[in-house]
Amino acid sequence: MTRNIGLILVTTLAILFLGRANSHGAVPDDAYMFIRYANNFWAGHGIAWNPDGVASYGTTSILYEIIIIIILGLFRHADYALILSTTSALFGLLTLMVITLTCWQFIKQLPFTMWVILIFVMILPTPLFRYHSVTGMDATLSMFCNSLLLYATLNTVLKQRPWWPIVIAAFFTFQARPDNLIYIYLFPVLALLWLKQAKREAIGYTLAISGLLVIDALMKTWLLNSPLPLPFFAKSYQYYDGYLGIYAWNPMSYLIQFSASILPFLILLVLFTNKQTVKLIIIILLPAIITFSYLFTAVQIMGMEARFYVPFLPYFIFAGFYALTKPTTPSLNLNMLTRILVLMLLTTALIPPASTTLAETWQSYFVRQPTNYNDSPRNPNDLDWGKKILIFLKLSEKLPPNTKVSLSEYGYIGALAPQIYIVDTLGLHAKEVAYHGFSADNLMTTAPDIIWLPHYDYSKLRYEITHHPQFKANYDFYPLFLDGIAIKKNNNPNIEVMTAWLHQYENFK
Repeated sequence: MTRNIGLILVTTLAILFLGRANSHGAVPDDAYMFIRYANNFWAGHGIAWNPDGVASYGTTSILYEIIIIIILGLFRHADYALILSTTSALFGLLTLMVITLTCWQFIKQLPFTMWVILIFVMILPTPLFRYHSVTGMDATLSMFCNSLLLYATLNTVLKQRPWWPIVIAAFFTFQARPDNLIYIYLFPVLALLWLKQAKREAIGYTLAISGLLVIDALMKTWLLNSPLPLPFFAKSYQYYDGYLGIYAWNPMSYLIQFSASILPFLILLVLFTNKQTVKLIIIILLPAIITFSYLFTAVQIMGMEARFYVPFLPYFIFAGFYALTKPTTPSLNLNMLTRILVLMLLTTALIPPASTTLAETWQSYFVRQPTNYNDSPRNPNDLDWGKKILIFLKLSEKLPPNTKVSLSEYGYIGALAPQIYIVDTLGLHAKEVAYHGFSADNLMTTAPDIIWLPHYDYSKLRYEITHHPQFKANYDFYPLFLDGIAIKKNNNPNIEVMTAWLHQYENFK
């Protein structure tokens, strides 16, 4: 078995990177935020967004941040994209290993080798799994922790083992992503109460995990100045007035995408769930339904390829296979006809044009039309955002330490220019902005040396900045360059560097 696992490890890593050799293209801008925090940590600034050392809970996954900090400490000169993509690939692989072990232990109808082949063949080639395994984001870590929670809970209730391992798994699952909160409470408690009939253990587990989370919140408030990740506030619905990107992050579209990727398991659930298996399946999947409902209340920025749904993949895989453990003799009765009808409706809803109609209907009826505050001209020869980030990086790398730079696309730039002080206008890393919203007055008081206006989607932020009296008085504004660059006029020690950079890209203005 050990030899097989080693072979799977090597083969899987090779397959994951097949066709994605250019890891820089696979890793999104946001992933590099983990690198900036890690760089600041090893520079002696603690878990801080800026070199001033002010602690910030700006990454949604504190566990993933700690892992990246450790890896970067071990490999200080390694390529950042390689660190990120390899880490997410590793946790994707570990997830498949834990799911395989879980099915082998608790379903048992196949030998271990067959489970390995079945799960790896069914999951590894899927576009969603491969995508998230090389992005360098925290999705696969969250998926891995959820698979551990699934295994620990089933091991306790089906094999009559102690419940304390569930507490450990649940705590790490919460640290992987706080939006796992519903699962870490509801799934183990329902399993202990409904399957094991262990009321005392359910109460003990609830008290234990609640106590840990209270201590965790107090520690994070003390060390990171916030009990919850700042993006939790900044990505709440209607947090940004005039946010035009609301239509780009469609939760219905992402749910359809995720459902299509697990369609084989949904088919098994619809066709083969019976009275003997339905109890455990409800216990496993009810938290997912509630969690997905919550996700519809948030703006799923950077939620491409169903990023916020993918962490719950292990539950659907196990539930689908578990539905087959107590098969009944199929017969063409009303019950089976109803199942077939449900399956036909489900399949139809997941493919165009029905899936497109569902996503558009959600937007039309449930998403409020944002007000567009943009009134500055756009460059007719506009560049894509990737090229704009690279152009701005050329300046950022030349700036001396603690130069104040205001921008919104700050992942890759922040990682490769760790010396600059990034003035956060979005509230992902600045507590004041996350808790109280953006203020142009506060931005002008901070007096950045250079302002790269936020993305056009943040129309009200752009409007408030460009129409502030101090902005017009204190900054030279180039509205057509990179969608808006402003350079501080008076007492700007970096004016020569910035001016030379502007001249270098004269054709883009």
